[in-house]
Amino acid sequence: MVSFVSFVEAMSYIDKSTPKIHNSKYDTNFVDKAKEILQIYSKKIVLPVDFVYMKDFNETLAVDLGPATIEKYKNKLVGSKAVFWNGPVGYYEKKPYDFGTQEIARIITSLQNCYKVNGGGDTVSSIDKNILGKFDWVSMGGGATLDYLVK
Repeated sequence: MVSFVSFVEAMSYIDKSTPKIHNSKYDTNFVDKAKEILQIYSKKIVLPVDFVYMKDFNETLAVDLGPATIEKYKNKLVGSKAVFWNGPVGYYEKKPYDFGTQEIARIITSLQNCYKVNGGGDTVSSIDKNILGKFDWVSMGGGATLDYLVK
């Protein structure tokens, strides 16, 4: 099974000494836990390798996955028997920075012989409705879905 977490959580795993990453939105409460998880599961966690950037006043922010990361994720997903996706992969509220989220959705829904789950209100609202209908199961309750899976 392949699991996706949100872009914000993924950013928490990345070295903040890189200036273009440092200024990007991420969950400061999750950084220490992310480091701990990465030490334990480094072979199972696939992190972004490039980003799309946006200039916002005096800051340059990573706002979406770059093409190399999308290709990397696609290669990881091919052949999966089940995919659980929770959380958009970029700044989906503003075009064109929703491209990564839409592309990941297209990749997941094109998988053959794969059970595809989409969990979470942000994830559901971020995806084109024509693509959303191609998931096998959709839940607006991301946190509740994650709690259910843990138990």
